[in-house]
Amino acid sequence: MEFNPAQQSMLELLRGAPEDRSTFDPACRDDLQRELDEALAHIGKPLKLAKHPLSQIHQCEGKFVADDPFAWTTRNARGTIAHKAFELSVGGAKRVTPSALFDMTLNTICSGSDNPYLVAFIHEMDDGQRAELRVAVVDLIIKYFEMFPHIPDAWIPHAEATTAVTINRKIVLRGKIDLKLGSPQGNKAASLIIDFKTGAPSFTDHEDLRFYALIETLRTGTPPFKVASVYLDAGRADEEPVTEAILRSAARRVIDGVKKIDELRNGRQPVLNPGFACKFCSVNETCEEVFVDYEPIHSLT
Repeated sequence: MEFNPAQQSMLELLRGAPEDRSTFDPACRDDLQRELDEALAHIGKPLKLAKHPLSQIHQCEGKFVADDPFAWTTRNARGTIAHKAFELSVGGAKRVTPSALFDMTLNTICSGSDNPYLVAFIHEMDDGQRAELRVAVVDLIIKYFEMFPHIPDAWIPHAEATTAVTINRKIVLRGKIDLKLGSPQGNKAASLIIDFKTGAPSFTDHEDLRFYALIETLRTGTPPFKVASVYLDAGRADEEPVTEAILRSAARRVIDGVKKIDELRNGRQPVLNPGFACKFCSVNETCEEVFVDYEPIHSLT
């Protein structure tokens, strides 16, 4: 099979090189777990923490505590449905046309019970909105096919891999990895974590992947050898090798974030940090510290 340059680059990323697979000290996981346990021993209330709220608490505490009701739009439904299509493709669905994969994905979502609110949103669409959604999702599926070669079963592909670890039996760190390849081989890093991005790059992308790498290390004892964000619109991947220093940095970020959340739950007033995130904040029209050079949220939905 002949690959285009984008697929060839992706194939090289997925395979990795032998020298990329570092051997880690087996004490690394225990050291990270001990650091987290000791630093957060004073946290009294249970807490479940995923990448999005962790990013929010570090961006702006005001945005974190603001009432931010979620509503389905064509924009966010596009990304969710596309991710499900990638999952089906990686999971062994026959390599069909992008339009046929969209139909298969929509049928899978609407016949399941995992996301009833998305199903209701889809059913309430008129013909024009449904056509707009089809065009948007098929566009992403085409870009996915243009970037990704067929992934052999021998690479142990695991799409939408859910993972979680516990700190002090009270704090749960959890994530859903878009695509994980390989598995640890003793103390040698041999897995790769990929996050599909259906929008523009964000300054939090690296931190999100490091969070996943930390969870995987705490869960299995061996880190992934590399993490990567795949930007479908741009047709490129931004990769980073995983080191012990990165894992320790991710642990300190978790500790700092959990402490901030706990302080806010105990009555401390949020610290406002105006910036890029203001455009996505539900109180940006009334916040006194709002970043003035932002695009209103209603123009993005």
